[in-house]
Amino acid sequence: MAKIDSLRFSGLVKNRRLKDITGPEFHEALTKAGWREAHNGHILKRLRQRGPACGIKSLEDFGRALKKGTTEEGERGVTVRILPRGGYVVYKGNRFITFVSGDYEKRAT
Repeated sequence: MAKIDSLRFSGLVKNRRLKDITGPEFHEALTKAGWREAHNGHILKRLRQRGPACGIKSLEDFGRALKKGTTEEGERGVTVRILPRGGYVVYKGNRFITFVSGDYEKRAT
């Protein structure tokens, strides 16, 4: 299984703005990096909406933020990756569940 702190995107898609990446391009980039989405299209939608407030405007930005983040175990078997410029990612195994902007407070996730 891929580790979140070593997630790296490749190819030209990694530097394109999230709003310009199609769903299939995003899924392919995740798959090549050893990751998947738990809910079809959800993480991309949330990254587009909330990512810029946390300095995430491209997949490269997302990968860097994940690498610099810290991990906490959440409720119900999920893991939370807290990002350095605010926001956090909830995931289980190698499947992204959601991206949330703002500060992380331990709660049922």
